[in-house]
Parts: sequence; C-alpha cells; structure tokens
Amino acid sequence: MEKILKDNIIVGYYRDKAIVETEYGELYFFDCENDLIPVGSVTDAELETLDKLDAAMQQEILKRFQEE
Repeated sequence: MEKILKDNIIVGYYRDKAIVETEYGELYFFDCENDLIPVGSVTDAELETLDKLDAAMQQEILKRFQEE
C-alpha cells in the first residue's frame, strides 16, 4: 500500500525561518536561511509549531502568512 503524504509547502520566510503551510491551512516553521529553498516548494523537513516562538514573532508570522 502506498503511503500518502500531506503537502507541506513553504509559503515564505521570516527571520531565517521557513514558514510552512499544511494542506489543512496550519502554519509551522523550521530554521532555514532565507530563500535557501524556493517558496512554493514541498518540504519534508521536521516542522515545529509556532508556539515554540515568542508571542511577538508568532503574531507577525500569522499576520504575514495566515490566509483569511
């Protein structure tokens, strides 16, 4: 049986963090130099939740990348 992986797409960068959106619209991040991997690329990097960041950084990421 084939394993179906959900798409984790890089939607942008903020302060050396790649911001990733899942197919469910949730945002995650991983440490990565800006523009190292092109925006729009699918990644299988180990993702971290935004709550690991300070509140100001969380708010800025949500403001910039969360779809309304």
